Amino acid sequence: MTRRALPLAALLATGVAFLAISAAAAKPAHPAAPSRLVSWTIDITLEVVAADAPPVFHAGSHDRLRIVYDAAQVSSATGTVRILGLQHWMDGHWSSPASQPTSEQSILNVRDRTLDFQRTVTHGAPILIALTPLNWSAVYSQKDGHEIIGGRYELDPAGPVPCDARIWATTGECEARPLANP
Repeated sequence: MTRRALPLAALLATGVAFLAISAAAAKPAHPAAPSRLVSWTIDITLEVVAADAPPVFHAGSHDRLRIVYDAAQVSSATGTVRILGLQHWMDGHWSSPASQPTSEQSILNVRDRTLDFQRTVTHGAPILIALTPLNWSAVYSQKDGHEIIGGRYELDPAGPVPCDARIWATTGECEARPLANP
């Protein structure tokens, strides 16, 4: 090897080693955590009930929702996670996850137990469903913007519970329920 080739060979060897070390460092040390769905029940104490609210709602009564999210995706830095589903408790079962669709902006902060959720849907009439970081939940008319129902919300102090992703995706429930005897 000539004197000129020796530094070039050393430089190339160092570069190859640097690239190999860089590539190894770029790979995550641990694989991504597997999905781990959980659900968290929300109690809303209704304070505002407009005259045009469905008759089932009364000031002082309680409404029940639940959110579903992937606990493995909670940010360790901020405590936030994207909500995968919001469901309403009606007639003894949870509504379909598709009835209140979520988006990238549907966020839960697990540290301070607050939500940032706004969705427009049509349930008989066009409405906006909102849960704010100020612990206020409301349903507004899309026609004129008035509040139809509203009240303070609180996430269940017992915390989230496991939710089977396969069952939730097909039935909207988090666990299999035994069939009732006919």
